[in-house]
This record gives sequence, structure tokens and C-alpha cells, in this order.
Amino acid sequence: EPAALIPDTVRETAELLPYLAMIVGTPLPADVAERLAGVRVEVIDRFYLRTLRELFRGVTRHGPLVLFFEDLNWADRASIELLAELVPLASDTPILFLYAARPGFPETTGRIADVAAKALAPASVLRIDLQPLDAAGTTKLLGTLFRQGALPRASRERIAERAGGNPLYVEELLRSLIEQGAVEVTDDGLRATAAIESMVVPATVQEVILSRVDHLGPRRKQALQIAAVIGQRVAEPVLSDIVAEPAILSAVLDELVEAQLLLSESRGDVRHFTFKHRL
Repeated sequence: EPAALIPDTVRETAELLPYLAMIVGTPLPADVAERLAGVRVEVIDRFYLRTLRELFRGVTRHGPLVLFFEDLNWADRASIELLAELVPLASDTPILFLYAARPGFPETTGRIADVAAKALAPASVLRIDLQPLDAAGTTKLLGTLFRQGALPRASRERIAERAGGNPLYVEELLRSLIEQGAVEVTDDGLRATAAIESMVVPATVQEVILSRVDHLGPRRKQALQIAAVIGQRVAEPVLSDIVAEPAILSAVLDELVEAQLLLSESRGDVRHFTFKHRL
């Protein structure tokens, strides 16, 4: 049809579709890919932003939208700048931007907090500061995991003392104890074995995680170490080109995901992995 007869919304959608395809990793037709290859990076970035704005606005026409960002304090600069441009959408669109982050990171967490404070009404911004668990809270947490009598009192007090109110420490320590046979999983919950009496309890979360890595088999440990050198996020084909035994890599990665040392997500036909803990 003549361009004048095509509605503006249809024309705009057709213009933005290639950029949406690039964002989600969908292959472009050859002629479109060739045309976009000559577009300057800053122009593409502007279209990325415009595409995401229109995508989120379109989704909210069918109902409210919640976008959750975990560990925002570790985000790279490009992601922070993109999010800073998107946060103002919440002023006139039913979108909830929800993020979890550690305090004390002005370039990431602080940057988004400043943008939200300036772009949104005070009533639209809610900050919740989580405090460490007190001794009673740590005891209650352990009580939900171990049935009564399944964890010796001395071990419970030792774990609570080392945890210092940090539930992440408790979680990772229990995973470590399970992997080492000091704690076993039963139908009624967790139960300590006799081996727990001789276990050395690490003092920090980092020591717990390193202890878990030390107890991995050589293939899993090698895959994890190579992934750590590559970065916080790594694609499976990249690892496959580097590891000594690529034929078993997929199974090894599945084991690391099951151990919750890595998290997995698929982009098209390619799996990508990120470390659960930045440490």
C-alpha cells in the first residue's frame, strides 16, 4: 500500500521490530542485517531504548508489569544507564521496578536510587533496608530446616555464631555440609550426621563458597575455574572451545547448576551461565 495509507503505529512497529529481534537474539533476514550493519552504534543504542520503552508500554496495556533485577550492585555501566532511562516509565505506566542490591555502591545501586528519586513522585518510591538476623531469627531459620533434635545444640550455636545474622552464610554452609556428608536430606527435612562433630566451620561466606569449590570433582572444578576467568556470564559454546573434554561439558554444567554454583538461561539455542555469587 502507499505509505500514506499505513497507520503510524504499524509503520513504527515495523521500524522497531529488527531492533527487538537483535535484543532477544533472533536472527535477522539477510537484507535487514546488511542494512543495519552500516548503522552507527549510538544510533542503534537509541533504537534499543526506544524499542524497550514501546515493548514495556505494549505489555502494560494488558495489565501491570513487574521487572525484577537481582544483585543490581554488580551490574555493568551499560545496563545501569539503560535502566536509568527506563525507570521514569513508572511515572505514567503501570510498571513496578523492583531490585535487590547491597548498599554502598554509588555507581550502580546509588545511581538508580538517585534517578528514581528525581523522576518519580516520593510516594512511588519505596526503600526497604534489610537488617541482619538476630540470634533468635537465625535459630528460627535453622529450626525450619532441621526437625527437632536433628541438629546438635552445639552445632546449631556454632553455625549461628559464625553466621553473624547473614542468611546467605547459613544457606551456603548447609549446602557445603550436605556435599561433604555432614548433613543429609530426609523426607522430614535436614538431619545432621555424626560427621558434623568434626567439621571445621568456615568463618565467612567467601570461605564457605571456596570450600565448596575445593570439594568439587576435577572436571566440575576445571569448568568452574575457566568460566570464572571468562567473566560473570559465559556462553556454553565458548566454554566448549576451551575445556579439555567438550563432549561431557553439558553434563558437567548441569551438575554445577544443580549445585547452585551456576545459574542457567537459554537465548535461542545457546545456553548462557552466570555465577550465583559474585564472590
